[in-house]
Amino acid sequence: MGGLGVESQLSRNLRELRAQRHWSREVAAEKIGIAAETLARFERGERRPSLPVLLRLSHGYAVSVDELTGPQTRRSGDLIAECVQILGRFDDRRMRLAREILLALERGDS
Repeated sequence: MGGLGVESQLSRNLRELRAQRHWSREVAAEKIGIAAETLARFERGERRPSLPVLLRLSHGYAVSVDELTGPQTRRSGDLIAECVQILGRFDDRRMRLAREILLALERGDS
């Protein structure tokens, strides 16, 4: 009883993963290598991806196929991907500062 089917869960996860990354549908589709309208159909649950496309979606969002099709929870992989995207927008000075903060957190500095 209840629960989303695989296709509905996939649609929801695709929308959530794209939103978490702050990607437009066009940017996401380009990164994945599919048409934006095709991605829109997957996100609406109107179309089901083939296995090769599912693998491309998985690779494009840097998550496993299980994570794409299963219940979405905040995973460490999602957090890492989000942090990498943020760091990718930093200049050298901010990147060095972020590194120092991470090293301080690792050492347990207050």
